[in-house]
Amino acid sequence: GTFLDNYGDQFTAYQDPAQDTSRLTRGKDSGYYDPAKTLSVADGRLDSWLHYDQASGKYLVSALLPKLPTMAEGQFVLRMRADRIAGYKVVPLLWPDSEKWPDDGEIDFPEGTLDGSPWRAAMHYASPTGGQQDFNAGVDGSQWHTYEIDWSPGKVDFLVDGKSIGRSTDGVPDKPMHWVWQFETNTDGPPPPTSAQGHVQVDWARVYRPTG
Repeated sequence: GTFLDNYGDQFTAYQDPAQDTSRLTRGKDSGYYDPAKTLSVADGRLDSWLHYDQASGKYLVSALLPKLPTMAEGQFVLRMRADRIAGYKVVPLLWPDSEKWPDDGEIDFPEGTLDGSPWRAAMHYASPTGGQQDFNAGVDGSQWHTYEIDWSPGKVDFLVDGKSIGRSTDGVPDKPMHWVWQFETNTDGPPPPTSAQGHVQVDWARVYRPTG
């Protein structure tokens, strides 16, 4: 619960009463961002505890934003795993600084529900009409893997453990974006069971940007 007290020079986080993406479909039965009740660190690993809080009657989730310079290309690498938790999902993503969506695009990786289904990468086209291209990550998200977005002018490469799973060259965003690690309730279907709970863990993250 003291994550931001110790790492506030490196991260910000969405705060209660902000709600997660499922607010668009489920209203008050969505998840609520609460870093004080979800985020901790042990053995050098970030832990996001996704669960239903009986005292508040809310599903508690988290979204962290690494403090980075303005970036319109770069490499974003995350080593993570997640328990299987009914009704929850992960979606670390690059989101446009402009907040104009779908016009300025979105890049999601890894994205997936925590029910054992395959995770994927999703390249949302920077276009007023939207659209996207998806790639199967091909690994078990409950195990440790390294996920990489390699974003450069006109293309986005997605890699798992250093191996390419796909490249997108259509509708690639070219405006500044910021990285958000979003661990939340599923956007489809009913709310999670109140008994469902578990952990998303991040071992390390690295960001590179061109120097030339």
